[in-house]
Amino acid sequence: MNCISQLLADQFNCEDAPERFTHVDRALGEPIEQSTSSEAALRAVEAVERLAGDIQIPKGLGEYGVRPSHVPRVVDEAMKSGNVAVNPRATSKEQLATILQQSL
Repeated sequence: MNCISQLLADQFNCEDAPERFTHVDRALGEPIEQSTSSEAALRAVEAVERLAGDIQIPKGLGEYGVRPSHVPRVVDEAMKSGNVAVNPRATSKEQLATILQQSL
């Protein structure tokens, strides 16, 4: 996954597992005191996005040649992988397709 697709997945997941993202927030030096875990989780995603921009990680899967026509096949392959089963949030094919389309 490239940075933007990972960020979109993180935004999707932080709703159900915000505590996992507060560690990232803390590691990146973001203030987490007086924040709910949901606020800290969203800030963690934003901090990673800023870092990715600072180090010039490509912004979309399109920069790797992925096209909208590839999304159904990528989704099918992803659903077969073990990653979807261990994702912090239950993920449907439709949700994964939306994340991938947004990351193009």
